[in-house]
Amino acid sequence: MDIKHIKYLLDIFEEAVEKRMGVYELADDEGDENRAAAECSQAKAELIKAIEQLAESKEHSSK
Repeated sequence: MDIKHIKYLLDIFEEAVEKRMGVYELADDEGDENRAAAECSQAKAELIKAIEQLAESKEHSSK
């Protein structure tokens, strides 16, 4: 996986986060907004971990 693919995945993630935050902002509830922010942070961490694992597996398979 090259950097172009990683950037594409991050763009998709960013769009999803923006949509989710928009939905929670419409709810006009601070608790919902905080929950959405926490969910987005967790999802971002999972995405980064998956990318790192993929990069690591590619590195090991190329040796």
